[in-house]
Amino acid sequence: MDSPLRERVESMLSRYSSWPSHFSLAFERGRAESPALRPRALVICGMGTSASAAEHAAEILGEAGASIPVFTVRSYEPPAWLSSSDFVVAVSYSGNTWETLECARRAASRRAGMAVIVSGGRLASLAAEGGWRIVRVEPGEYGRTSMAYLLGGILGVASEASGAPGRVDELAGHVLEAFKSSKPGEVEGVARSIGSADFVAVASCGRMAPASRWWRTELAENTKVTARDDAFPESGHNDVVALQVKPRFRGLLVSIHNPDDKPCEAMLRTAESLYERASYSIERLVLEGPSLAYKLGRSLILAGYASTIAAGYRGVDPHETPNLSEYKEGVSRLAGSPTV
Repeated sequence: MDSPLRERVESMLSRYSSWPSHFSLAFERGRAESPALRPRALVICGMGTSASAAEHAAEILGEAGASIPVFTVRSYEPPAWLSSSDFVVAVSYSGNTWETLECARRAASRRAGMAVIVSGGRLASLAAEGGWRIVRVEPGEYGRTSMAYLLGGILGVASEASGAPGRVDELAGHVLEAFKSSKPGEVEGVARSIGSADFVAVASCGRMAPASRWWRTELAENTKVTARDDAFPESGHNDVVALQVKPRFRGLLVSIHNPDDKPCEAMLRTAESLYERASYSIERLVLEGPSLAYKLGRSLILAGYASTIAAGYRGVDPHETPNLSEYKEGVSRLAGSPTV
């Protein structure tokens, strides 16, 4: 790796290492905006990192014993059943994501309670005009490196409304500790394997399912490698069939384990034998810890570290994502401004 690329890799790693302070700040700001009244349901609108933050938050809130259902909307259309009995959190780090702006406008037209998590942009302006709750986080990050801000903000906003604020606070502390205790060197071997692969499948199971989806997106954006998220049990009923024919590429399986979930352990171990038979290399990431929240936090930040280090091995810059800008600009141009 030449010096300019090494500097780019190290600067990206430093963004992930800042997550503990990002998470703490956003959680406290979100908590200050948490509605005291319990809604019928919590709906989170977001795309990309925002949606992944919502999915991780939903699992953590479930572990906390939240008494309200949590729904993630990865689109511009809120659920048909949404009403004034529900609360919507629109999440966009830039504040300019077309789909999230449209989802927020449509949700507000149904008189749902509204909050936004943003660093600025049009969504912040829309929230100010509508008198919505605003959790403002600091600018200067990429979408993917804003994860700690967004997850902390969502958990903070949901803390009182969840019906289990004390437990949410406790599990938020577990996420914070996971961010603090995880180091880049832990995934050096995984990163090296990713760097030499043509295709990466990432497997997770059960309540850890958001982990594989997050790893897939980190590998796409940082490492620029084609990847797929195989979430079990579902992938055991379809994706494994593709393994009956050996691929014409160097395949790698990154398998994310929660050893406390015995059925999932059986599923993942069985699946690994099928990947191995199809000539995939296997890297196991076994997550230990006091809670699901801690394990999800570990997986989140280790994905950032591994995908960034792997970018160096592949000789690509983890910072550069011109296709994202081109796509977003195209959507805004062709779809027009979001309207109610």
